[in-house]
Amino acid sequence: MKFTGERLVPGIPRLENMITEELARLNFVQSRFKDRLILDAGSGLGYGSHFIAENGARWVLGVDIAEEAVDYATENYRRGNLAFGVMDCSRLGLKDESFDMVCSLELIEHVVQPTHYLAEICRVLRPQGLYFMSTPNRLVSSKPDGEASWAFHEREFALEELRELLEAHFQEVEIWGTCVPIYEHHAVRKVTKSPLSRIKHILPSELRVWVSSSIRYWIKPRLTFDDVVISEERIEEAPTFVALCSRKGFTHGM
Repeated sequence: MKFTGERLVPGIPRLENMITEELARLNFVQSRFKDRLILDAGSGLGYGSHFIAENGARWVLGVDIAEEAVDYATENYRRGNLAFGVMDCSRLGLKDESFDMVCSLELIEHVVQPTHYLAEICRVLRPQGLYFMSTPNRLVSSKPDGEASWAFHEREFALEELRELLEAHFQEVEIWGTCVPIYEHHAVRKVTKSPLSRIKHILPSELRVWVSSSIRYWIKPRLTFDDVVISEERIEEAPTFVALCSRKGFTHGM
């Protein structure tokens, strides 16, 4: 699978730490996986779906709109409780109330109509179902005028924009910020952050990811889950948000 800047490809050393960051988000809600039927909406190359499947889920379905991504996932991640399929997450070809939980990392910013996508998520969730998602912080990721700077992103969200959108579809919404302090607070990162912030929006996606991941790889080549902090403190400044939402009539707590 060729790296284009849109999907993280396993096996490329400089990208592995970014994959670890994504898996750390799933690890944050790992206790919720036990014995549940889980949909991984926007499963990409499948490593997230595989993580869910090997960490307590009864059965996992990973779906993605890109056929080549699903082919890669099917070939590289095989388990008895895991399957993949090609599907548009805004028009899921799945039965009503068929899943206990939906995980959906870095997807909502890609969809043209996020309200339709969230309505579909609610439709396939059982009454006591949970929705776990992540998305970049617009104030960190987007251009100064608010336009998404990634060519494959339709729209990114600031904290209150995301909260308002999620609360329109779910009864209870909890949001955290996630970051990697060992990167963000490193002296090299502090020196490069300002120049990169000014030019990153004009770099091609592949080069932008490559520059950022190279700096991070230089600071610490092998990231662990413990390096990734998910917190309610200073959420509005976090590079990425994660949220856990419940359908009407269910209180999850954390």
